[in-house]
Amino acid sequence: MVVTKPRKEEIISMLKIRLQGTKRDIRSFMKRMERDKKWRIENISEFRSDSRTNEKYKRLYIDVYKINN
Repeated sequence: MVVTKPRKEEIISMLKIRLQGTKRDIRSFMKRMERDKKWRIENISEFRSDSRTNEKYKRLYIDVYKINN
């Protein structure tokens, strides 16, 4: 996964997002986001277990930038 920091003049907005689900679902979602040139993903955390659910589900934190193309 290649992460490039966008130039400031390109950024429209930034969101901090918590993704929750299986590792497979989270990876699939992130790949779709990366293919879309409107979005850049940055600051990807490690997968974390969710103590309230079984070990199947994980959490991941990311920063997402909306880019002006």
